[in-house]
Amino acid sequence: MHGAKDNGLYTSAEDLYAMRYSVSQQTQWSAADAVARHHVDLPSDSAGDLVGNAVDEGWDAGSEYLRNVKERP
Repeated sequence: MHGAKDNGLYTSAEDLYAMRYSVSQQTQWSAADAVARHHVDLPSDSAGDLVGNAVDEGWDAGSEYLRNVKERP
């Protein structure tokens, strides 16, 4: 049992950050695809960066909200 809590927290955090990265990548790819499909006069890299930053800001805002309403270990 020694270290089980630490190992569980580490594994959970690792999974969370892997999911966060996956969501960010998928969202950026979707934005780039939408720009290309609809012939929007916007560089797809710019759209991907904009959307990726918005996803990151959303994750951070959610984390801040949880920090304010729930005590973390």
